[in-house]
Amino acid sequence: PIYLAPHVDGDLDSVNRMHIETALHRCGKVAVAWGATVRDLDWMGEDVADEVLLILFRAGIRPFCLGRTKAGYPRHPLYVSSGEPLVVFEHRIEE
Repeated sequence: PIYLAPHVDGDLDSVNRMHIETALHRCGKVAVAWGATVRDLDWMGEDVADEVLLILFRAGIRPFCLGRTKAGYPRHPLYVSSGEPLVVFEHRIEE
């Protein structure tokens, strides 16, 4: 969502975390879709993606995706055909 503020330190702050946790209780399914470029984003990066997945795991949410990239990241919707089904995004979580 647009109200999630980017942070250059590669970490989710408490406000962004709160918005994510609040949104989780208003949806039926959660899809993750950051694509392979997540590793190159200064403001997000793989650490923030892992934090988001940990929030989902702790909330008992099983994330979905539109398939995986060659590197195993959840595919970004821009690079997926319109008929692509959601599939469970299996990811190992380390607490």
